[in-house]
Amino acid sequence: MPSAEAYIDPSGIKVTYTCGQDIIGGQGEFLGVSIGSEVLPTRLDKKIRSVIETIGQSFFKLGYRGFFDVDFVLNKNSIPYAIESNTRRTGGTHAYDLKQWLANSSKTEELYMLSYDSFTYGTGVLSPAEILKKSERLLFPMKEKSAGMVISFISSHDPVLGYVAIGQDKKQTERIRMDFLNLWQFSPSVDSINKQR
Repeated sequence: MPSAEAYIDPSGIKVTYTCGQDIIGGQGEFLGVSIGSEVLPTRLDKKIRSVIETIGQSFFKLGYRGFFDVDFVLNKNSIPYAIESNTRRTGGTHAYDLKQWLANSSKTEELYMLSYDSFTYGTGVLSPAEILKKSERLLFPMKEKSAGMVISFISSHDPVLGYVAIGQDKKQTERIRMDFLNLWQFSPSVDSINKQR
């Protein structure tokens, strides 16, 4: 389920990123995105960018300014079909902003990221200090490298947090993510909330 986001200002449309909406829950609900050059084949990425620019031109003519995204589904031949647009910041905007900031601050061109917006880490609520202490060895930057976990939010009412796993490629990022899940004693076989397709 690819998606693309763009920003419209008075000068026109800028496509900010494409992503995969491939982190979903057991009931099919959206929970996060993957961002990086390995997410979409180049041909598909170009097609999606072309479609969002066309839709953005219509929004521009209507007077809309700001963020918007377009969500797609693929048919069996990997042809993308636009199914909806959201005129707001979306579920991947914070991950993209983080990626841009890291690229600018560390001069790292390529990063692969997995964001997850609603991770249930247990049954009791922990303080932010307890969560950060438990996650310490995996927090970005791990061993002075451009890899690790960023805790994006911590609920004060429920045992829920958001995170962004960061690595140089998909394999490293998924390994870091699994190390993080293992801290909380989750595994792919029992972690029904954290299915990644």
